[in-house]
Amino acid sequence: DEIKLNVEDAMSLEDARYTLTKKIILYMNPVKHKPETIDSLKKVLEMNEGNIPVIVSVGDNGFRRDFYIDKKIALNKTVLSALKKIIGSEDVKFSTI
Repeated sequence: DEIKLNVEDAMSLEDARYTLTKKIILYMNPVKHKPETIDSLKKVLEMNEGNIPVIVSVGDNGFRRDFYIDKKIALNKTVLSALKKIIGSEDVKFSTI
């Protein structure tokens, strides 16, 4: 009746974010995010090519549409900070699936 736990790997929550992320989702809203925002976002994506797929999810008035874009990024602290600065930390999400 004992519970056994086998730990294969241990890491900090911050390291887990970068290690386990399979794709990143950027939530955009045409009212909140202006064309200049898109231009800045594009520059960050182009300058940080990597292997993490990027999905841009555009929504307004209860409707949302996801776009799988051609860019894959290298996910690290610098890139994450730039994305959050451009579109807001609440609009940058990680997916492990």
